[in-house]
Amino acid sequence: MLRILISLLTLSAAVQAALLPEQFGSLKRSGAVQAAAPTDKALWDEFGFDGGETAAYTGPDGNVDVSLWKFKDTTGAFAAQQALGSGFQFRNYLVSYANGSAAQSDLQRLSAKLSSTVTGALPPLFAHLPKRGRIVKSERYALGPVGLSRFEPRVSPETAGFDRGAEAQTAKYRFGQKEVQLTIFSYPTPQIAIERFRHFEQLAGAVAKRSGTLIAIVPEGKNVSAVTRLLEDVNYNPKFTWNEYVPKATTQDAAKMILAISVLAVGLITASLILGLFFGGSRVLARRFGMRPAEEDFTALHISD
Repeated sequence: MLRILISLLTLSAAVQAALLPEQFGSLKRSGAVQAAAPTDKALWDEFGFDGGETAAYTGPDGNVDVSLWKFKDTTGAFAAQQALGSGFQFRNYLVSYANGSAAQSDLQRLSAKLSSTVTGALPPLFAHLPKRGRIVKSERYALGPVGLSRFEPRVSPETAGFDRGAEAQTAKYRFGQKEVQLTIFSYPTPQIAIERFRHFEQLAGAVAKRSGTLIAIVPEGKNVSAVTRLLEDVNYNPKFTWNEYVPKATTQDAAKMILAISVLAVGLITASLILGLFFGGSRVLARRFGMRPAEEDFTALHISD
């Protein structure tokens, strides 16, 4: 009996922990949910991997294997999608499929069933990659030394300075018969970028450029004319957001201002009259009762007498 109870509790916990639903859109699960492990565990751990599942589904177009990967934040899911080279990202989740296909509408319905989603903006570093000459699906995002060793091993983690808050976006470019790889490093402040740039300049055969908090480098870019034009397209353009609401001046606001000035003027005039009556009336009453202010006293010495 105890064994049955333990088995039921284990099964219940497994069902509660399941990420993949029984059905989403036109797809219905046809097999058991199994745990999914990434092929490069060290890399995905650096991305913030937080569990994965896979299951077979059946739909109008046949069978499809769906895998669902969960990460701690949206940046980790974004980096994993680039490393995988495919998939559908929804916030901190990444959905991929094999041995078939899934409609976009089905994947969107799956995203609506996901729990414990984390909202957050995607890393802006990807937008700084130049589009001209870029090879499709060659982009890779690195969050630490493991990712850098996988995607751009010619730059050491010590040079990159991940302990200083660095992140990196790489992509491959083709100009004629020449193929090069551009890597853009992002830092929290321009001061850190300036300090790191001195280390990048020491890499033999590399061409590097700093723009604000960004450092762009092509390790094999020496004596390649196209690389100079490529780096010219990498520029840091800071954006400032003004959150304070500034109301617009209207005719009603002008009328309120005039009314406020009028009320203030009336109040000052009234206060002046009250103070004048108080001080003037007090002097009249003092004389009536035989009291005179000190400044009106006159002392006669009668010297001639």
